[in-house]
Amino acid sequence: MAIVPAFLSPSYLVLASIDRALITSINALIRQKSTRRLAYWSIGGITLFSLLFFSHIFVRVNIHELYPGVVLCFYDAGNYRTFVTYSGLILGNLLPPLFMGLFALVTLKNIRRIRIRPMNHNAPTINSHRFKDRQLAIMLLSEIFVYILCCSMLPIIQIYTQSTQYQTKNDRQQALEPFLYGLAYLLSFIPVSIHFYINLAVSKTFRQKTIQMLFQLCQSCSFQGNNHQGASVVITINKSTA
Repeated sequence: MAIVPAFLSPSYLVLASIDRALITSINALIRQKSTRRLAYWSIGGITLFSLLFFSHIFVRVNIHELYPGVVLCFYDAGNYRTFVTYSGLILGNLLPPLFMGLFALVTLKNIRRIRIRPMNHNAPTINSHRFKDRQLAIMLLSEIFVYILCCSMLPIIQIYTQSTQYQTKNDRQQALEPFLYGLAYLLSFIPVSIHFYINLAVSKTFRQKTIQMLFQLCQSCSFQGNNHQGASVVITINKSTA
């Protein structure tokens, strides 16, 4: 069932890009559609859809013996394996970057419009909310850019592998294809592991909050250490007095 998390991860990023496109709109009616209720329903709906759509994998995966002593759980050969491969490729690798790029362009367009419009100095709270929304949008756009950059190679390799699986290949192709697939597969793990560093690099507010949190954590650890040391001194004095 590794295909389900692989599908859900970019799907949640697509939902986040849709939310940023809604919240950065200059139209108040469109901004009102970005609600917590809609987010809950969207996350629950996409999760339920993925579980139902890929539920057949539970009964169609069998144990295959690669060679004596080595077995692997994998899809049955034939049309079913082709269906699973292409459905996972389309839903998990092709459509998410397409929708991410589309809503990223909409978000960029909305941010430019917000910059052009004069700020309302009589409403500092509204301006503060808009600044936070713009910061979150920039952070999300950076994550989308890294995702598309790192994950665009894998579907290309998969399409090429599926389209040429019945062709005769020379030794160079047989050695190069697994290497490229392994490289693309490795790159696909980068976006989910560097979100923190991306946000730290692109957002000044995020950096300030992170430094503030680390400083408070250090202060708390130092305070607990001093209290522990003081308690030890008191216990030692009481023992010596007794």
